[in-house]
Amino acid sequence: GTGAALQGELIGEPLAYSRSVSGKLRRQSTSVDSGLRAIGGDDSQAAYGVGMEISIKLSREATYIDEDGAVHSA
Repeated sequence: GTGAALQGELIGEPLAYSRSVSGKLRRQSTSVDSGLRAIGGDDSQAAYGVGMEISIKLSREATYIDEDGAVHSA
């Protein structure tokens, strides 16, 4: 697709680039362009993930005890 990352080299360093980097939170929205055009850095330790089926539990208790046995006031 048009957002697919391509690979290249810049000053002898590996580079990935894509048309999807824009200054908007959503490319096809009417949001204001933030001016972001590139993100760079040493990504040898980079990690990312996608959250799926995230659930939350609402507690009506005023305090809770964590896994170490410490009591916390909410």
